[in-house]
Amino acid sequence: MPGGASHGEGEELDGNNGGYNLPMQELSLAQRVAVLVLPVLFAIIVHEVAHGWVANRLGDPTARMLGRLTLNPIKHIDPIGTILVPGMLLLLGGFIFGWAKPVPVTEHNLRSPKRDMMLVALAGPGANLFMAVGWGLLIHLAIAVAASWSSAALYLALTGAAGVLVNLVLMVLNLLPLPPLDGGRVLMGLLPGPWSWRLGRALRLSDTGGADGHGVAMEDHATAAVVAVGIGRHGNRPA
Repeated sequence: MPGGASHGEGEELDGNNGGYNLPMQELSLAQRVAVLVLPVLFAIIVHEVAHGWVANRLGDPTARMLGRLTLNPIKHIDPIGTILVPGMLLLLGGFIFGWAKPVPVTEHNLRSPKRDMMLVALAGPGANLFMAVGWGLLIHLAIAVAASWSSAALYLALTGAAGVLVNLVLMVLNLLPLPPLDGGRVLMGLLPGPWSWRLGRALRLSDTGGADGHGVAMEDHATAAVVAVGIGRHGNRPA
């Protein structure tokens, strides 16, 4: 475990009963950073890239032309939302909250704007669901190697648990049918004409999109990384 955590009493990975016990003692700040940094960065960045990738497949190259279809964090980091705010909250304890730069989408480039914007919006939460499954597989790997590499297995289990939690929370929050979240755009695609137009107007007013009035930014970043307090702090046993 990063930061010198040992694998002793109360820090047991048990593959026989299909579960595992996370450390009983509170993690240090350095250990929490080591556990959370990769899950949070991947959750935010892959979520945003998924929006741009689907938009590009559906006819809008805006994100690709701006170099946003990359996992390079420098392209997505918002100095305040990705570094300053999460860092301060991590020091204070409790929830971690942050955001990345939103991915721009030019709606009128899409082949079927109403339907395609709904698909672009669903891409972000869909990516989070996919990543949650991947982090869950990492937990099973940790259980499998626990007997041979106990410290490494403990770190993998903690990181995997954080990854599952971060991505599921991000997915659920962004599917709320409220502007400017992804769920608001999905709802706009499902509503009949007049209601869809009214919600679309509310979404456009909340966006930071293009000068022509037809650009939108996938501003789901308002809930981009909400992480439940104290991963591994109280020996919680995930279901």
